[in-house]
Amino acid sequence: MSDIGRNAPCPCGSGRKYKQCCLRRDQLWRRAVADDRDAIRQAIAWLRDRHEDALKTALGDFFGALGSEEQANLAEVNDDVAQMIDINAREWLLAEAMVEVVEASGETWSLKLGDLALGSEGPPLNPEQRSYLESIATNPLCPYEVTGVEREVGIRVRDALIPDQPSIWVRDTSLSRTLERGDLIALRLVNRHGAQVPSGCVYHYPPPLSSEVLEEIRAFRRDSDAGPEGASAGRSVSAILRDRWLLALTRTRRMPQIVDARTKEPILLCEDHFQVLDWPRLERVLEQQSDADGDRKHGWSRIEHDEGKGSRPRWSMRVGPRADTFIGFGRTRRAADDGRAWLEGLAGDAVRFLARDIVDPMSPAALHAPRPANSKDPFKDLPRDERMAAFQQIHEHVYRNWADEPIPALGDMTPRQAVRTPEGRERVARLLKDYEVGEARRARGENRGPTDFGFLWASVGLEPDASLVESRT
Repeated sequence: MSDIGRNAPCPCGSGRKYKQCCLRRDQLWRRAVADDRDAIRQAIAWLRDRHEDALKTALGDFFGALGSEEQANLAEVNDDVAQMIDINAREWLLAEAMVEVVEASGETWSLKLGDLALGSEGPPLNPEQRSYLESIATNPLCPYEVTGVEREVGIRVRDALIPDQPSIWVRDTSLSRTLERGDLIALRLVNRHGAQVPSGCVYHYPPPLSSEVLEEIRAFRRDSDAGPEGASAGRSVSAILRDRWLLALTRTRRMPQIVDARTKEPILLCEDHFQVLDWPRLERVLEQQSDADGDRKHGWSRIEHDEGKGSRPRWSMRVGPRADTFIGFGRTRRAADDGRAWLEGLAGDAVRFLARDIVDPMSPAALHAPRPANSKDPFKDLPRDERMAAFQQIHEHVYRNWADEPIPALGDMTPRQAVRTPEGRERVARLLKDYEVGEARRARGENRGPTDFGFLWASVGLEPDASLVESRT
């Protein structure tokens, strides 16, 4: 954790100065983290030395949901992911793994692998280390939604399955560097010196996996005879969280594709960049078109009329970042092709085509990855506020008819249809949060503010989640 000024407001939200609130506790916690990691190391080393077969069997159970091909794919992950798998597996072995003990009489019984390490013949742990190992065995792995991020300090989370519960402040530097509001993660929270801190394991579920995981857990809770509480239900939920995380690491995932409600074509971000060689001529021909509406200051829209369904912009045009450039925007490839042909047919040599950028707005690359430094960004020279406004305009155009477009993640229903039921409203809300998470991560990487998706919440009559609409740190 990076240093916080002693007289700065405490990040826990108490309203007191840091030195009067959490400073001493954080100092104790930082020392405890190293002690906790050593407890895991000692316990695993002791089990490997004394109960190697049981340890190997239990480790196989951790990866039990993976087939041979998937396990081979898992072996190819990068070093950071491999380290996270190792951390999560070690903690699971001590917190949840069950082993069978066979008595001389032939009778068998089960116990936690971690209880062997905590027994009288276990490794020489100090009282704090024993307390830590006991706490990870009694605190379940739970899904949490990130509701606040204080960079380099910590995060605020709430139970993703009980969203009306109060949020919890979690001290952790590394999580605060990578997560965004709306992210879904699974943690095992333990109390260390009065602070809620992650035990060590972290399971992150990017969109659309986040929605799938929550739906699977809710389905299990509805159908389970064991009820939503209790050790058995807790182990089953933990297994879902663990297995879906591991499986996701072995597969290439894509966001569900959305299509244009009228043409059924895939929705894409298609931007055609033109150089304007004769502005007066271009403005004159556009003013003469009955299907073109707008002006140079606000941009133009080419209007499409559909009998019985009204009219809507089919292709839009606006002045580029330089006064001698012009950008045409279409929500599908065909719309962009038709718009370019229409403009060039009208304007002739008053414009010159330069280049086209195409991005699938639902691809992981578009949702999560910042634009590479050497790629074309038509807004890179604009001031920050103007860049934000440009991206806002693009997203509002792309998602203009989103509420009435069938989406696979909603069972091929439109968002407007889905929100008619409580379950559907929950799925739509989670989908919108997934959009916001991806946009926030991309915007942070591109050093701009994120697009405000409030217009999408409003389009289906939902209120934006109040805990996710604060300004991002």
